[in-house]
Amino acid sequence: MSAYQRVSGRPWQIAALVGIVALLVWLAVAAVDDGETGGRSASPGDSHFSSRGVVARPVALGTPTPHLVVVMLENKEFSTVVGNSAAPYLNDTLIPGGKLFTAHYASTHPSLPNYLVLTSGHYAGCVTDLCPVRSISGPNLFSHMNQAAVPAAWKVYAEGMPVNCHPISSAAVNGYLVRHNPPVYYSNLGPDGDNSCSQRDVPLTQLTKDLQQGTLPDFAMVIPNQWNDMHSDRNKAPCSLGSATQNMVCQGDTWLATWVPQLLSNGGRNDTTVLVTFDEGTTGQGGAGRVVLLEAGPSVCAGCTEPTPSNHYGLSNAIEQWFGLPPLYPTAPSIAPQQPAVTAVGG
Repeated sequence: MSAYQRVSGRPWQIAALVGIVALLVWLAVAAVDDGETGGRSASPGDSHFSSRGVVARPVALGTPTPHLVVVMLENKEFSTVVGNSAAPYLNDTLIPGGKLFTAHYASTHPSLPNYLVLTSGHYAGCVTDLCPVRSISGPNLFSHMNQAAVPAAWKVYAEGMPVNCHPISSAAVNGYLVRHNPPVYYSNLGPDGDNSCSQRDVPLTQLTKDLQQGTLPDFAMVIPNQWNDMHSDRNKAPCSLGSATQNMVCQGDTWLATWVPQLLSNGGRNDTTVLVTFDEGTTGQGGAGRVVLLEAGPSVCAGCTEPTPSNHYGLSNAIEQWFGLPPLYPTAPSIAPQQPAVTAVGG
């Protein structure tokens, strides 16, 4: 069986074995450089709170369920949202009912490289938000799922995107930012590849239909528009709180309160795990800020916390493990380039 083949059977039946093997690999190479860290490998003595990088460790997710959904939010530090009164759903419902990773770090600034790390295990030399669409070659999470012996169905639901796999932002009209939508950047998902982006990278409106019809895919990534992901301030009621930061947090929390219950309840058939995280923070802590990573679902320890440091590289490989796929980046890289070409936050 090819290294890119998925073992026959449902993914959650084999994920535990794959996870154990992958964990041993990670531990064996936990200080290996990935070639994208300016030549420096992190050592066990490196501070987990240093902007110079931490070792990527696998994220310890719960027992796999038939569906895994990753919800992506934007540009907020852990301390900005956890405990914030402008986010009552996150703080009073999701965190008490889920597992909160208290030392999870984004990889770099700005946005796009983080989305690439999450979905391909590296950023392929793209260190700005301006990389051309369909310019990233090589395997990625989506191509691995397509090529598995038992393919894993996937979709990306992008709010405000006018048509499938749309390669142009329309931020002022409907808040769609293409740099938050990773499948459009992978050449092997476009016309020169299997063209799966054109069928599986869809507007958010399709999620309502899929939940109603019971056709949620095995894996989904949900991308709110630039107002609902806490990226930009809309300053409209009920989120007109006198502060741009509070407005943005309120906007994202209101969106979460609308969509996440649908995913976790019978809309998701009570067999869906949801991960909520942020692409980047606003500091250089641990790479690109300490950000929220929250896991919620039927097999998740409610009210638990996980203090082990982790980052987007580790989350990428944890998703691969979930579906019994080989890690996208088999070594454990340090947390990102030492000095990326663009360091501004706000992508």
